[in-house]
This record gives sequence, C-alpha cells and structure tokens, in this order.
Amino acid sequence: MSTETPVASEIPPSLSDDIRMSKPDQDGVRVVKSERKNRYMRLGPQESFLLSMLDGKTTYGEAAARFESNFCEPISFDEFGEFITLVKREGLLQRRSAKKSSVQANKRLGVRELFRRSVKAAKKQSPLFFRVKLYDPNLTLNWLEPKTRWLFSPVLAVVALVTGMMAMGTVWIERDQFVQQFSANFGWQALLVAWLTAVVITICHEFGHGLACKRYGGDVHEMGALWIFFTPCFYCNVSDAWLLPSRWQRLLISLAGTYVDFLVWIVAVGIWRITSPESVLNFAVWVIVSTCGLRVAFNMNPLMRLDGYYALCDLLHMHNLRRRARDRFVGYGRWWLWGGAKPEPSREHTALFLYGMANWIFVVGFLSVMSFQVSLYLRSMMGFGGVVAAFGFFSVLTKSYFKGTLGENFSTMFRSRKLRVLLWLAGIAGILAIPIHDRAGGEFHVRPVVRREVRAPIAGFLREIHADEGDLVADNSLLAMIEVPELISNIARKKSEIAESEAMLRRLNCGPRQEEIDDQKERIERARHWKELAESDLVKSRLSLKQELEALDLSVQRAKAQADYRSEILKQMQALHDRGGLAGQQLLTHQQKQIDGMLDASQAVAEMRAREAEGVISFEAELARREKELADAVATLTLLEAGSRREDIDAEEAHLQRLKEELNHFVHQQSKEAVRCPVGGTIVTPRLKENIGVFVERGTPLCVIEDLKQLEAEISVSEKDARVLVTGQPITLRPRSLPFVSINASVDRIAPAAQPNLVNATRTVTVYCTVDNRDGALRTGMSGFARIRSEKHSLGLLLFNAAARLLRTEFLL
Repeated sequence: MSTETPVASEIPPSLSDDIRMSKPDQDGVRVVKSERKNRYMRLGPQESFLLSMLDGKTTYGEAAARFESNFCEPISFDEFGEFITLVKREGLLQRRSAKKSSVQANKRLGVRELFRRSVKAAKKQSPLFFRVKLYDPNLTLNWLEPKTRWLFSPVLAVVALVTGMMAMGTVWIERDQFVQQFSANFGWQALLVAWLTAVVITICHEFGHGLACKRYGGDVHEMGALWIFFTPCFYCNVSDAWLLPSRWQRLLISLAGTYVDFLVWIVAVGIWRITSPESVLNFAVWVIVSTCGLRVAFNMNPLMRLDGYYALCDLLHMHNLRRRARDRFVGYGRWWLWGGAKPEPSREHTALFLYGMANWIFVVGFLSVMSFQVSLYLRSMMGFGGVVAAFGFFSVLTKSYFKGTLGENFSTMFRSRKLRVLLWLAGIAGILAIPIHDRAGGEFHVRPVVRREVRAPIAGFLREIHADEGDLVADNSLLAMIEVPELISNIARKKSEIAESEAMLRRLNCGPRQEEIDDQKERIERARHWKELAESDLVKSRLSLKQELEALDLSVQRAKAQADYRSEILKQMQALHDRGGLAGQQLLTHQQKQIDGMLDASQAVAEMRAREAEGVISFEAELARREKELADAVATLTLLEAGSRREDIDAEEAHLQRLKEELNHFVHQQSKEAVRCPVGGTIVTPRLKENIGVFVERGTPLCVIEDLKQLEAEISVSEKDARVLVTGQPITLRPRSLPFVSINASVDRIAPAAQPNLVNATRTVTVYCTVDNRDGALRTGMSGFARIRSEKHSLGLLLFNAAARLLRTEFLL
C-alpha cells in the first residue's frame, strides 16, 4: 500500500481522545489502550516514542529530530508515514465522525444469546479454556470502591497475614477431625452448599479484583463466565492494570481475588473451630473452609491461567508468558528429540523453558489422569470400545498441546538421521526392559482379629456395670453384675429340703429301734387291755339295759293303771254332774286329770321304746374302736419288725438326688451373676452404662469387646489381578480417614474362592493381612485403598499383559 511522503513542516494526525498510554518501563515499553475497542497493545521504545509525538502540535520534522536525538539513529519521513498508516489502521488516530459513548451500554443476555456466545467462544478459543462477557461492572465498582477501601488497607492485610497463619496452624492441628468430616458429611447436601458457596465466593473474588483495580485508578468494563478445565467459573477483566506504573500495584490487583477468598477462609476456620461439630452452622462453615481452601490453592497455582499465573507474569515482567514458554519448550523438545533447529538464545530462556516444561507436564498430566478415569468408566460399560473413545477424547483435548512437537523434523530423522533412530530404538528397548513391581490393589475394610460378643448368661436385672465404651478390659475381669430375684431364698430352701431328705434316708437305712418295738408291744398290750374292758362294759351295759327295760315296763303299767282309774272316776263324776250333784268346775278338774293320766301312760311307753332302741350301741362302738386300735398296733409292730423296704430307700435317694441337682442349678446361676470378660480388649459398645437396672433375658447381647491393637484388613482384589497374589507380599494401606498416613503390612492369607461384587457385577478375591495398631490410628470398620506389590517384571511384559486384559477372553484363545 503506497503512502504519501509527509512534509517536515506538516503536523501529523493526533491520537484519538480514547487512547491511554502507560508510563514507559525500564526498557521503554509502553502499554496502549483503546477504550473504544477495549484493546491493549504493547509497543517498543521507538514505537512508543513516535506515538507520544502525535499530540497535534509537533511537526514531522520536530518528531524526527527528537527521535534521532533519543535513539541515535535517523528516521525517514517515509518510515514515519508508514508508521502513521499502521496507527491509523489500528484505530488509534482521532476520527472526525460523531462522538462515541465512552461507556458501552449494558445489555441483558438471553439464554439463546448466551449459548451462542459460549459456543462461538469455545470454537474460537479452546474447549479447555474460553470465556464469555456478561456484564459491565464499572459503574457498580465506582459506587462500591469508597465503601470497601478498608479491605485493602495495610493494617487489615497484616492482620489477615497473622490470623491466616494461625488459621492454617489450627487446620493442621485439627487435620484428622477435618478430614474425617469428609466421610461423615459427604452427600448431596454438602455438594449443594459447596456449589452455592463457590458461586457466592467467586462473585466476591472477581469483585475483589475489580475493586483493587479501581483503587489504583483503573477501569473495569468486562465481567463474565469462564470455562477452565471443565469447571465453570467467573472472571473479571482487569487489563487496565497494565496501564499502572507500579509493578507491585499490578501484582496486588492480580492477588486481590485470592486475598478476598483468604479472608473468607480465615473467618470460616474460626467459626468452624468454635462451633459444635453436630450443628448445622459447623457443617456449613466446614464446606466453606473446604471450598475456599481449594479455591485459594487453585488460584495460586501459576500453571493455570488464574491469579497465580498473572501474578507470576507481573513478578517476572513477562507478557504472554504461557504461550511464549510453551513455544520455547516445544522448540527445545524438537531439537532434543528429532534433531530440529535449536531455538534462538534469549535472556529469558531459563524462566521460559522451566515454566513451559512445568505447564506442559501439568496440563498433559491432568488431562491424562482425567482421561484414564473416563476410560475405566467407559471400559466397564463398553469394553475395548470405551478405551478407544477415551483415547480419542484425550487426543482432542491435548491436540493444541502436542501441536508442533513433531513437524518435519520427525520424518527427517527417519530419512537422514539413522543413528538417532537407533538410539531411540535402543532407549525404548531399555525402558521396556526396566524391571518394576507388578502391583494389584483394591478397597479394604478393617476388622478386629479378636472380637467377642458378651451375652447375658442368665435372665435378671443389670445392677452393676464396671466398664464403658472405649475402656480397656483384661481377660476374665469383672464386667457386670446381674441380680436374679429370689435366687438366694431358693438356694436356702433347697438346702433345708436336702437336709430333711438326708435325715429321712438315714432313718430308712437304720430301720426301727428296739425301744420302738418294745414301745409298740406295750401299746398292743394296752390296746388289748382296753379291748377287754370294753367287752366287760358291753356285758354290763346289756344287763343294765335289761333291768332298765323291766323298770320302764313297770312304769308303763302303772301309768296305764292310773289312766284307767281316772277314767272310771270321770265317768262317776259325769253321772253325778248329770244328776246335779256336782259342780261343773269340779267336772272339768276330773277331765283334766283323766287327760294327764293318758299322757303319762303314752310318755312312759315312749321312754321304754327309746331306751330299747338305744340299747348298747355306744358300748359296741367303743369296743369296735378299741379292736381297731389293737389291730393297727399289731400291724405297726409287724412293719417295725420287718424293717424298711428297698423301694422306699431308692425313692428317697432319688428324691435327694433331685434336690441336689436343683441346688447345683441355683448355685451355677448364682455364679453366672458375675459377668466376666471372655478376652482382653476394648469395649466398643456405645452407652453401655445406660443399661443399669434393665431386665435382660438369657442370651441378650450386652457389649462387644475388640482387640484394637491387632487388626485385620480385608482387601478386595479384582480376579484379573489374582494371578500376582502370593502369601508374604508387602502391602501398603492408605485409609480414607488418614490420607497422609501409609501403613505397611504383608499378605497373611488369600481366600480360596472368589466372591461376587454386587456393585459392579465383577468378582473379587479377598486378601487378609494383619495390621499392628498399637498407636490406635485405625478404627474397626474404616476403609481405604491397598496396594500389593509382587515380584519384579519387565515394563514391556507388564504393558503387554495390561493391553491383553483390555480384550475379551474369548479373543485370546
């Protein structure tokens, strides 16, 4: 493109009003900003000087003279004209068109527009790193900056540094509790709180960058969404920091967001330490501590394009550090590997090469690990096709990072550098021949080698418990006392019954005494004598009865005679009364006497009949009773003279044996009232002493005793790795609750059969190993990952076996 040669007296076009230039650094380099296009450019010393001459007053001749005076070399007007043309093309010159707004209006983005911008940014930039503008926060930051200036005061920074060191010490001291909360609190609630925390903290983080830039005089016109390594984030464009004269101001702006995260982290650590672990507030701040801690670590990582990277650029005073460092590292890689051209020397060579190497290894390593995990997942669902898909996924992601590593130098090496090819082949063969340990691994669970469940030996009430959860108990030590109601009274009653039975048995074995026989004979004689007396009394009573009956008969006769006499007298008195010779009252008297006489006669007859009926019954009964007593006494004497029967002795002996067995049962129950520890160890049953006074049935579990000094780890190893398992192989255990602790052990035994894994429908072989836990670092039920090392094999053989396992078994036949 031809340009018109300027005239020395002519004044060149002036710079646009929206152009801002930073002060020159030690090398004379300036940063130029076009506010209209929101673009930044770095200009060298000469270009910066010429651009500063475009003030609308200095002529071409004056500018050329000053240029020659400063740089000791002339500049022609043609070169000056070409520079003016270039500046005009970049839009840095004053336009004559209508005035433009210095502030771009904010527009609300719809979902479709946001998606369209995201896709466009991903295609234009990279699937691993792209950003989309959402908002112009300049006015908001102008309002916030005076109100939040205290956040960036030196006093608060010093206080944050001191308290931050204290907070880090607190987390380190309480690291075991902090790590254990991951297994206890991990769930959808923690993920939700972490997501909300990340959103809020990220907004505060980006506003921290913007407020710091505002504090030192910069403008912020861009804030939006950022996608980095498959992680959604926010970003704030503080490129105005390049216009600031101080390197330390730019460094502080780069670290301002991390500084805000650090302040939030310090406050969260303090609240986490003083609140109860069971509270909701403690759970929330624990999530905040975890999230902010990870954010600070990620942001301070200079290998990612976050705060640490930009701070490193400011410290080294290198622009585009990542791109330049990667180009230099790839260039040296081509030179070393394929014999390509050696990159040109540079005074920044060491810093660029080291950073390029570290960045390349970090990115490729991160993507390799991620792709490997994806391949394992896809392999479980799709087999070998899943591995191929994961490899393709890895290739797409790392395409830009491997770009330029081969080039023409790789094919040239095969054509003309035979020695280098041979060295490469020898090196590959040597690497494949390196012996390394073949390893197998899997999840493990910790269980005690010695575990005993103590059960109630009898039914009763728990009256005493001498240990609680976590207490160490010795073998056969007293653990608890069970009280059985009425057991003591039952034992005393049985002892009395046994004494009675033993006395009875002795009496049966000895038989009757002679005194008893003599006494019984005397009883017989007395009974016989009493019988004879009864017989004599009976005879006498019969004679007496006969005489009584005769007397009663005479009484009857006399009564009848008296009655007949009175009847005759009454007849005479009646006749006399009828003749009027006797008063009526006198007649009635004689009638009454006649009736009384008849009644006396009837009474005498009745008395005689009653006495006749009674007879001598009482004497006959008494005689019968005495005859029976005599017979009983004779029978008793006969039994006494015959002695005890063998059957009675056997029955009494059986009765005595039954009583003794019952007594032994009660005594055995009494001995079981004292519950003793079957083994020594630690009680793991929670709240054991709360069971005092509770009634327990026989066989009810009371507590569990485990020996926590000797634990056993059960490792589930895939059946594909069972071929390398041998007894005695070294094992490295890494518990999940203690991620910084490695425990060494060895294979004690291997299960003879594989077990199905219901989670992923595979089969596993269980490996057992004993773990020395005298320091108490492990707890039963803990889990983790174990690595088993076998004998050494060449790397090539191991790679071949690994590749063979990717194929189905039927294709290997």
